[in-house]
Amino acid sequence: MYKIKTAEKTTSQKVDAAHITVVKNILKYREVVKLDHHRMAENNGAETPPAIVSIFADDSRIVSELLAKNQLIGIDMPFKILAYTEPNSQKASYAYTSAEFIQRRHALNDQDVTGYKEVIDAIVGQLPQNSISETDCLTVNNGFGILHITSDYTFNSTIDKIRELVHDNQTNRWFSQIDLQKDAMGFDIAIGATMLCLFGVPEVGAEAMYDATKIGLDAFCQKVLVYEDTDGLVHVAFNDATKFGELYYGKTNEGQIKVKNQMTIGLTNAVTNSEK
Repeated sequence: MYKIKTAEKTTSQKVDAAHITVVKNILKYREVVKLDHHRMAENNGAETPPAIVSIFADDSRIVSELLAKNQLIGIDMPFKILAYTEPNSQKASYAYTSAEFIQRRHALNDQDVTGYKEVIDAIVGQLPQNSISETDCLTVNNGFGILHITSDYTFNSTIDKIRELVHDNQTNRWFSQIDLQKDAMGFDIAIGATMLCLFGVPEVGAEAMYDATKIGLDAFCQKVLVYEDTDGLVHVAFNDATKFGELYYGKTNEGQIKVKNQMTIGLTNAVTNSEK
């Protein structure tokens, strides 16, 4: 009897299968957005290793209670898992935003992140453990990799200015926005106006990820948090792609530097009133 030889899966197919495993494990959660970095880049004439990130919410009090401690935590919310492969690798891996990372980045204590940890650890615990890429968080400190700009405009006008910035360039993609204040109000938790904006430029992201795929967990899509503090000041916060290159790979690349500079200049120009 002859055995039928099945075709070996391509790397892209392996990452697709890994992503499907994630999807099966988060069915009871609400999908916020799914981003296929590789195919989006390919559609724009660029190339990056296969990578698909899932951003999802559990619709509980967990995120709102964290934001009540510090609105800036919204930059890491709600939950994220990346199925991806490293350059020149045939293995599909998983990366996720851990409770330890959030705790260190926002100077929280163990009790603060208990609820978040229970959710993400339960999901990750169902994934193939030999395929999970753990992150050494010892170098992560309070405010790690977060860039800040103070807006000259009101909260709503700042959101409008950022949307205009994105839509002014046809290569930009606006994916979603999450009204974190509205979510908190549903649990009678009071926080200031807080909106997480998700957008990106596929070809620029591909350049930053071509030898550093794992940064697709945090730096792509772009996560821009706009929030109003108790003094009425409106802040714009976003991730520094170079810091995540250093965290995950011990180095940065020209694409990550370009992303950092473009984001800083573009957002600063957008929310700064030149006539003020």
